[in-house]
Parts: sequence; C-alpha cells; structure tokens
Amino acid sequence: PSVCPPIPPPPHRKISRVARQTERHVSWEYLRAQDAILKLKDIQVKSIPEQIIGLEITSDSTELPQFQIDQHYREIHLLLGNEKEGLHADFLSLCQKCVHILMQGQNSSMNVSMAAGISAYQIVQQLDNR
Repeated sequence: PSVCPPIPPPPHRKISRVARQTERHVSWEYLRAQDAILKLKDIQVKSIPEQIIGLEITSDSTELPQFQIDQHYREIHLLLGNEKEGLHADFLSLCQKCVHILMQGQNSSMNVSMAAGISAYQIVQQLDNR
C-alpha cells in the first residue's frame, strides 16, 4: 500500500497553475513513497550531513518558531503528511526532529499546502540569517 496519495509529477497543468509556473525554477525529484523511504534511509546510513524534519505533532515535537536548525547540516528535508492521516509512521521514524505549527481553537490540522508554506517560510528565514 502507498503511504502517500498519488500526486502527479511536473509538468502537470494543476501544479503549474497553483505554482504559477515557479516549478520550472525549483529542483525536484519525483519518487514513489517506498523509494523516498529508501533514499532517506540511505542518507541516515551514510551519515550524509542532511537533516530530516517531520511536520507533525508528536510527544516531543517542537513548536515551529522555537525550532533551531542545526547549522552543520548541508541540506534539509521537510516531510509532510496529508491533512487526514498526517505523516505516515514509516516516514516519521526517519525524522531526526519533528516540528508542529501551533494552532488556536478546536482544530489541530490545516491544509497541507498552507502548512508547507508556513514551515518553508520559517525555515528559510533561519537559513537567511546564517
């Protein structure tokens, strides 16, 4: 069974419309969920200086604004789940750190694209200040 919903790889008209064609300027790689897990495990085994961060509320996750990026990592991988089921356990087990977005009110979940945007912004702000 797949651990991710099927997402069409670029070029795709829906992605192009939402991204406003910026997908042409961003490096990307399309992997099946199982292949992504293997690639992330390979990063861990080889001790490549890359940090794997999960965006998920866990018992030891850190609020996103309080999270400090470890400066010795060369690359950062941000893993997100879907709105309904969150980050699958197979991916969660690969994360070195988990962060969450503090939300007010009754809801504890938001649209994954909004969560990705908020998280990417916070992380880029830290990287810009290195």
